[in-house]
Amino acid sequence: MVSKQIVKVTLVLMAILAVAFFLFNSSPSKLVEGPVNAKQNRQTVVESFVPSAPIKTPIRGPNVVVLQPQSAVHIQTPSLAKLRLALVQATDFLLFKQSLDKMTDISLADKAYYTAAIDESCFGIAASNGWVEAPPILLITKNAATPVSQGGGGRVFQPEDPKQYFRKQAFDRLDANAGTVRCAGYKTKPITFADVERGWKAAAATGDPRSIAALADLELRKSSKQWSELASVQVGLDTLEKGGVLATPNPTAEHIVNITRALSTGDPSAIISLGASLSQTYDSGKFTYGQNNETFNKGLEPVFWQMLACSFGFDCGAANSTLLSACANGGLCEVQDLETYYKGYRLTAEEVAQYERLKPIFVNAIKSGDWAFLRFQSPVPSGGYNLLQWNRRPYRLGV
Repeated sequence: MVSKQIVKVTLVLMAILAVAFFLFNSSPSKLVEGPVNAKQNRQTVVESFVPSAPIKTPIRGPNVVVLQPQSAVHIQTPSLAKLRLALVQATDFLLFKQSLDKMTDISLADKAYYTAAIDESCFGIAASNGWVEAPPILLITKNAATPVSQGGGGRVFQPEDPKQYFRKQAFDRLDANAGTVRCAGYKTKPITFADVERGWKAAAATGDPRSIAALADLELRKSSKQWSELASVQVGLDTLEKGGVLATPNPTAEHIVNITRALSTGDPSAIISLGASLSQTYDSGKFTYGQNNETFNKGLEPVFWQMLACSFGFDCGAANSTLLSACANGGLCEVQDLETYYKGYRLTAEEVAQYERLKPIFVNAIKSGDWAFLRFQSPVPSGGYNLLQWNRRPYRLGV
């Protein structure tokens, strides 16, 4: 009799323990234990950060520090790497754009971004060659007709030129990769700038940070206004008169976030096309970098973003168009990378030193999403080079 009671008590206790164990493990308030899980949870919060409301406050006042939230970095994803490899090899950009939908393993955002980028890039080529008319917002220089000499295509080589073979090869590669050749499809099937704008709006609707920034930059430049004070601003064009120049309005905090998030994708085309937004002069201010509030020197500014893109997949080897041009036109055929060319033949010692200082800072910012070193100062800080760029330069594909 006693043994039976002991068995019953034991069974009841086992049942109670089983129910308690089940309730504990199914409870929504179960604690996450261990440092690894805690770290994973923090990363998830950071990478999915979205501001609760758009930031629309203009950046004003001197030495305003712009602190950016750390964003998810997706440098050289398989999708982007595959698309860019195919783009570099493409001989017809219109056909390439039309084939994007059929490409597998390419993300929707990458397809939308490069569809819009190709359209604007080739629209710029079309406008510069007189195939279409460009709106004033685009900085377009019409190509002048070059007479064909007896040397063929304007190329004249001296028989004793020891680099004649390499120069001819460079000219041939430049001809094959010329925008007029790769964008030739847009001559027979022209698009308007309104088509370009619609393309960026559709791409931005996918949530792609590059497209959002490209569209924001376009909208900002459409609202440019008359520049009232041209003093201390070097525009590089002799035909401009004071009072007749357009100035881009100061960027808002939201706009700066858009630009830096686009750069943090690590896409070379975004770095080359949108990076320049961080080195130009705006209506009443400009960006400075680091604890010393540096601004770019005159010779470094126009080449810095291409040099920086070399660290993120931009082809900066012997096939680079700048190096091919240096070989074809100047006989400088022994240089095999873009950074060596600029540091050895284009930049001053002071500009090279500044590049060496700023490059690791920007590389780290792109990789980490930390842009705390970036400041927008108003009024324009004295010293440095003030580049006034109110037009939108046609988008660069980085190929």
